[in-house]
Formats: sequence, C-alpha cells, structure tokens
Amino acid sequence: MNDTEDKLEQGLDQAYEGALKGAQFLYERAFAAAEAFWEAHHRNHKLRPKHEWGFIGVRVRLRNGSVQIEWFRAKYWQPRYRSGNDTRRQPALQYLPRGKSMRYSAAAFRRVRAKEWEIDLAMLFENEFEAIRRQSQMLGKVRRYIIETRKAAAAERALPASDEALSPICD
Repeated sequence: MNDTEDKLEQGLDQAYEGALKGAQFLYERAFAAAEAFWEAHHRNHKLRPKHEWGFIGVRVRLRNGSVQIEWFRAKYWQPRYRSGNDTRRQPALQYLPRGKSMRYSAAAFRRVRAKEWEIDLAMLFENEFEAIRRQSQMLGKVRRYIIETRKAAAAERALPASDEALSPICD
C-alpha cells in the first residue's frame, strides 16, 4: 500500500466513523422525542377517564448504525406469558405499517383504532421522526458508498500493474 492509498483509507475511516457518530446523535435526538411523547401520553392518561386512555406507543432503536423509529399499539388483553413460573400478562405489541414513505400516516393509526387525541399527538411527533428517518437513511447510504469504495480499491490492488499487463501485448 502506498502513501496515496493510506490517505484514502484514513479518509474513508474518518468518514465512516463520522457517519456512525451522526447515527448516534440522531438516535439520541429520536430517543429524547420519544421520551417527550411518552410524557405527554402519560399526562393525557391522568386527565382522561379510563375509557379514553390510549394504547399507542413509540419505540426507538439503534441497529447496525441505523435509527429505527416504530409506532405500535399495545394489546394488553392478549395473554403473553413470560418464561418460567411468571404468569403475569405481558403486552403484545402490534407494529403499525409505515408504507414506503418516511412518515406514518394518520390512517395507519386509525386502522388500529387509535383515539383522536393519540393520532394528533403522534402526528405532532412524526414531523421530527420523519426528518430523523431521512437523515438516518442518508447516513446509511454514506456508509454503503464507503464500503463500495473500499471494495473497488481492493479490486484495483488485486489487478496487475498496468505496465506488466501491457508488456505481452506490446512485444
């Protein structure tokens, strides 16, 4: 490996690390927004009678450098038992389909019979979540392009030097 290749590798390493740090920043931003959603959700539960309580929730994860933000409906009435002798019921989560866009629609929440106040609250947070999903997608593309660049550089190193390859033809 020569000096130019070393500089390329160092630059690719820095760019890849930067993309991972960017994903971590987006995760923290999404997690903070999800926490704000849950606080607002719990405040609404305190203000409303039990029959108006909602069951919509949001989950934020960082997996393989990608931020995942998913909405779900908790179904507490379904029996899901924990392992061992623990017989308490555990909520079954029904994840809402987002579709091909970066944003959940209000219709996705209506399909699972979410309360109107929950839909309004979720749509308020979807503005930020959509932006985070788009940015996370772009950072994923950056990481993929870096990997492809490394593969192309490795393939180029595997080829014989141009002078050696041309010498039998020119003789």
